Amino acid sequence: MTVKSKYRPDIDGLRAVAIIAVVLFHAFPAKFKSAYTGVDIFFVISGFLISSIIFNDLEHKKFSFIDFYSRRIKRIFPALIVVLVSCYGVGWFVLFSDEFAQLGKHIAGGTAFLSNFILWAEAGYFDNTSDSKPLLHLWSLGIEEQFYILWPFILWVSYTRHKSFLGVTILILLASFFYNLTAVFKHLDELAFFSPLSRFWELMAGGILAYLNLHKPNLLNRMPNIKAIIGLTLIILGLLVLRKQTGYPGYRGLLPVVGAFLLISAGPSAWINRYVLGNQVMVAIGKISYPLYLWHWVLFSLLWILEGGTLATMTALVAILLSTVLAIGTYLLIERPLHLINVTSTQGKKLNFSLIVVMMFIGGVGVLTYYQNGFEARLANKYAQQYNAVAFLNDQNYPSKTCQELLGIDPIPNERCEANSKNPQYMILGDSHADDVYESISLSGSSLPALKIAKNNMLPFIDYVSHYARDSADHYGKSILVVNNALVIANKYPSITTVILVTRGEGYFTKENAISKMGSEEKLSSGDSENAFVEGYSDVIRRFQSLGKRVVFVSAWPELEHPPHSFIPRAISIKSGTHDDVMTRESVENKQRNYLRLVTEIKRLNPEITVFDTLPIFCNDSICFAKDDKSLFYTDENHLSLTGSRRLMLNFISWLQDNKKRVPF
Repeated sequence: MTVKSKYRPDIDGLRAVAIIAVVLFHAFPAKFKSAYTGVDIFFVISGFLISSIIFNDLEHKKFSFIDFYSRRIKRIFPALIVVLVSCYGVGWFVLFSDEFAQLGKHIAGGTAFLSNFILWAEAGYFDNTSDSKPLLHLWSLGIEEQFYILWPFILWVSYTRHKSFLGVTILILLASFFYNLTAVFKHLDELAFFSPLSRFWELMAGGILAYLNLHKPNLLNRMPNIKAIIGLTLIILGLLVLRKQTGYPGYRGLLPVVGAFLLISAGPSAWINRYVLGNQVMVAIGKISYPLYLWHWVLFSLLWILEGGTLATMTALVAILLSTVLAIGTYLLIERPLHLINVTSTQGKKLNFSLIVVMMFIGGVGVLTYYQNGFEARLANKYAQQYNAVAFLNDQNYPSKTCQELLGIDPIPNERCEANSKNPQYMILGDSHADDVYESISLSGSSLPALKIAKNNMLPFIDYVSHYARDSADHYGKSILVVNNALVIANKYPSITTVILVTRGEGYFTKENAISKMGSEEKLSSGDSENAFVEGYSDVIRRFQSLGKRVVFVSAWPELEHPPHSFIPRAISIKSGTHDDVMTRESVENKQRNYLRLVTEIKRLNPEITVFDTLPIFCNDSICFAKDDKSLFYTDENHLSLTGSRRLMLNFISWLQDNKKRVPF
C-alpha cells in the first residue's frame, strides 16, 4: 500500500533555510564562509520530492514521461527564461566583449542545463574570478536537471524489471558517494564539485527518504523531535564549521545532507518543523526560493563588475533587497499564474511548446554571442577596444615554433617547449609567467634567440614541488620531469649560454598554493616552505652553472589588487569612475617583502647569478601602473598582456645589452 505525499509547509521552510544560507554566503563570503552548504540541502529536498512523485506514480501505474517532463518544464523554464533574458539585456549595455562572449556561452549552457560541465571545463589556472560570471550559480540547476532526466528512466527500468526501488537508490547513493570521496582523495576538486556523478548521492539521500515516507511511514514517525533537533544541529554545524575550500563535498557534505535528511524524516508534526520551519515567514521565503536563487547571484555578479571588483556592504544589502523584490514579482506574476494551468490541457501543451521554443531561441542567441566574440561593436565595449587595439607585427626573423618542430626535441607531458631559433642562446624556464616573458620575443623590435620551457604553477625545482589547489595529485611531480628535461636540453645545446628563471614569486605563498617535498603531498609549514624556496632555487641554479650556463633570475612584477577590467571605464558604472590605474609602490613592495627577502637570500648564496628587477618597468618611485594611455599591461591580476610582455622584454633586452644590474640585491 502506498501513501500519497501531501504538501508539507516545513519543507518550504527548509528551502528557506537553504536559500538564506546561499544568499548570505554570496553577499558576505568573509562572514558566512560555510553557508554554501545550502545547495546541498536543496539537493536533498529535490531528491525527496521528485522521487516521491515518481515512486508513487509508477506504483499506481499512472507514470507518464511526457507528463513528468511537462511539469518540470512548466516549473523550471518560465523564471529561468526571464532571468536569462534580463541578464543578457543588462550585459549588452555593461559588459566588455570577452565578458559578454562568456555570458553568451553560459546562457547557452544554462538553456541546455549543462552549466556545471561548462564551468568544470573553465576551471583552471587562467580562469577568471567566479564573481565575474553572472550565471555561475546555474551549475546546481544543471545537476538537478540532469537528475530529472536520468532518474525517471532508471526507476522506470527498475520497475519494469521488478527491481527494488530502495535497493537501486541505495546502490546509486553508495556508488556516487564513493566516487565523490575518490575524486576528493585524488585532488580532482572540480570533478568532485561539478560532476553529477559525485553529487547524485545527495539527491539519492532524498530518494531513500521518499521511499521510506511512502512505504515505512511508521518507521519515520519514531522520535520526530529528537531527529529534528539532531538534523537542525547538523545543518547549523555545517553552516558554522565548514569553510570555502577545496575537496568538497567529500565527507564534509554529510553534515548538511544528513541534517536535511533527519529534518525531513522528522515530519511536519515535530516541534521544530511545525513552529520554526513551518511558520508563515519561512514558508513564504521557501515559496520564492527558486526565483530568489536565480536572481540573487545575477545581481551580485553584475554589481561586482560595475563596482570594479568590489562589493560594498551597502551594495550587497541593496542587492539582497532587490533580488527579493524580483523573486516575489516572478513568483506572483509568473510562477503562480502558470501553476494553475494543467499541463495535459490544450493550453498547457501550447504553453510548454512555447517555453521550449523560447528556451531554444535564447540558447541560440547565446551561441551566436559567443562565436561573435561578444559583438565588439557595442557601445559598452568602446573603452575596451581602445585599450586592446594596440597590435604588434611579428618579427619574421624570429618565428616561434614548438621545440619538436624547430629542433626535433620530443615533447614530454605537461611541458610547453617553444623556440624561435635553431641556435637558441637563452633558455627561459618557469611557470606561466615564463610564457609572458617569451611571448613578446617574436614581436617587432625584439631580437632574442631563445627557447622556452614552461609549465603552469611550476617552481623549477628538483626536490620540491608546488601544487595549486586545482591540480590533481599526479600532476605535482610532473614539474620535476620538466625541469630535468630542461637540464638535458641545456646540456645538449652549447649555444644556450644563459638560463632565465621566471616564476610568479609571492604567489607560491598564498592560501591556494603550497610547497611539498617531492614524493609527499603534505604541505610544508610557512617557515619550511620559505627554506624550500631558497633551497630549491639554489639547487637548480648550481645545476645549470655546473653545465657552464649563466643564470638570470627575473624577479616578480607587481600583481594587481583588482581584475584588469576594473581599470577600464565602463559605459555604465555604479561609481563615478573605476579603480585608479595605479597602485602605490609602497603597497606592492610590502606585498612582495617576504618574497624579496627570499630572493636576497638566494642571491647571497649564489653570488654569480644576476637578478633582473621588474618593478622599475611598471613603477616609478611612488606609483605602479596597470596600463598606459593605449593598452592594459595585464590579462588578469598577475599575467601580462601582449603590451605588458613587450614592455618587459624590451627593457630586459636593453638590460642584457648594457649589462646593468638595476636591482637592490
